[in-house]
Amino acid sequence: MKDYRLFFSFLWSRGKGWDEAEVDDVDDYEAWRRRSRDNPRRISGVKWDRELAAFLPLYNWAVAHGHIEKSPVLMHTVRTRDGAAAEMPANRANDQPWSD
Repeated sequence: MKDYRLFFSFLWSRGKGWDEAEVDDVDDYEAWRRRSRDNPRRISGVKWDRELAAFLPLYNWAVAHGHIEKSPVLMHTVRTRDGAAAEMPANRANDQPWSD
């Protein structure tokens, strides 16, 4: 819940509710959480990926139930080592290994 609270506070500072988040908001939040000098508690790529993974079910649920039109967590398709397709968040940390 802390992950949601921090993100929702970030959105609120922009005058938005959780259901008004856009892809740019998630991108800006990631930049603030990981790289901004204005944030004294920057986080690692592993922590960012965990936070991003927490947002996925919330926004997928909101889309499925008609609360929002599309998720602010942009996804893209990647190929796994065995050639299968997998959906991944577009702004997952690039400095972290992943396995299929």
